[in-house]
Amino acid sequence: MADRGNFPESGWYIVISLPLGFIGLLWGFLFLMSQIKKHQLSSMKQKVEKSQHS
Repeated sequence: MADRGNFPESGWYIVISLPLGFIGLLWGFLFLMSQIKKHQLSSMKQKVEKSQHS
């Protein structure tokens, strides 16, 4: 870090990594939501099947 000549490169790294990290978080959040919805739908189906059988 003592060499100030590398500062522009680290600046570009930050500029590139921030949007990529944000996109990654957004994608992960959407993936989690879809997994939760699938789980809820499957549990709902199981409840419906149980109520129909009884």
